[in-house]
Amino acid sequence: MTDQNIEIKAWEERIEYKRSTLSKPWKLPSSILAKHRRKEVEPVKSGPTPCAIPKKEKRQPVKIDFHQLSYDLHSSRNLKLLVLSHLNSLRRFTAGQLLEMEDIKYGATCVAIRNLKLRTNSEGEVIVKDRDIASTLVGALNLLVRDGNLITSASKWNENFDPSRDAQRAFIVVGKWNLGSTIRTIARNEGKVVIKEVWEKVKGWGNGWEGTSKGVIEEIVEQVMTGIEGQEWLESEPGIWTTLDDIAY
Repeated sequence: MTDQNIEIKAWEERIEYKRSTLSKPWKLPSSILAKHRRKEVEPVKSGPTPCAIPKKEKRQPVKIDFHQLSYDLHSSRNLKLLVLSHLNSLRRFTAGQLLEMEDIKYGATCVAIRNLKLRTNSEGEVIVKDRDIASTLVGALNLLVRDGNLITSASKWNENFDPSRDAQRAFIVVGKWNLGSTIRTIARNEGKVVIKEVWEKVKGWGNGWEGTSKGVIEEIVEQVMTGIEGQEWLESEPGIWTTLDDIAY
């Protein structure tokens, strides 16, 4: 015969264990939070944690040097990537200002020579005009407008433009510097940030913002949310950022 007192005692112990241990919410260890915020930490000696957040791959910027590129790679796409590598240090600029940078002017010259198949003079030197260089650079900038990295009041490139005027058209970098306050306000007021809603809000501003891409917004939201002091924010599900305390495990 089975002792019923032993069964009752075991049942009571299971109930107590569930109440004291299993029913409590899990908290992520600091090592997991640090990895999520791209910080290097010492490996955990106590072994693997029961839950982990997959690390999001960070795209590394492509380094372009037209001095090292072959003639076949003198393309508008590579010129666009060269300009893109400078955007972190820029906010508002014109094509004319970018042409003051030696590497960009050299790159735009190389692309102009290849794209326009320019003539050579009697000494064998390629004839390239400032007009050709400016129009080539503006074409690359308009690719970045199309990708959503830049905004400008003239979002469509007119092939019959006047380069002397177009070189002075202002381009604005879409970044943390001009979207950070909006994202932080949404986080403070709503307790969460939904990337799609931020994207729709930004596009609704008009004046060039309607061309902003969702991918660019995703990157900026991540930069802002992981930089908020005093709070731990995580992407609890794709496209939604919430505080650690709001996540149930």
